Amino acid sequence: MIFGHIQQIDIDNADRLYPSALARTLRYLANTDFSHFEKDSRHEIVPDKIFATVAENMTNPSEQCKPEVHRDFADIHFLLEGKEQIGICTGIPSDSIIEDYFETKDIAFFPPKMRDDCQLYLSPGHFAFIFPGEIHRPLCAVNGNGEMIRKVIVKIATSCFF
Repeated sequence: MIFGHIQQIDIDNADRLYPSALARTLRYLANTDFSHFEKDSRHEIVPDKIFATVAENMTNPSEQCKPEVHRDFADIHFLLEGKEQIGICTGIPSDSIIEDYFETKDIAFFPPKMRDDCQLYLSPGHFAFIFPGEIHRPLCAVNGNGEMIRKVIVKIATSCFF
């Protein structure tokens, strides 16, 4: 997992500092005006390998949010509006997957009661890069106060890193 703020990224030297797929994605996030992008719209960066989706969702208390994991794609959550908390489960899961959509949507869910080992607090400009296999709980309300957020979720195929 990588966490940061887009303004902290040296975009001019991104190709030297980061793997090419990540550098390309960070440049895209830094240089794109998302204000005119429609909700749930998909934008190809590298067809079928790297793509972005604009999401608008309500955050909820963390105990209502299901942890999730991906197998074939990394996620970058880039917050545009609002505040979001993302829980990260760094240990071995004590619970089994309760919903498996790996074959159709590259996602599986764990029970909401799973414990998060750390919390990321995102405000506009923050991003969280989550590798495949890392269990995370997005869309959690900061301090339990739900609010509407707008963010970009970029998917990067694992094949882009090898």
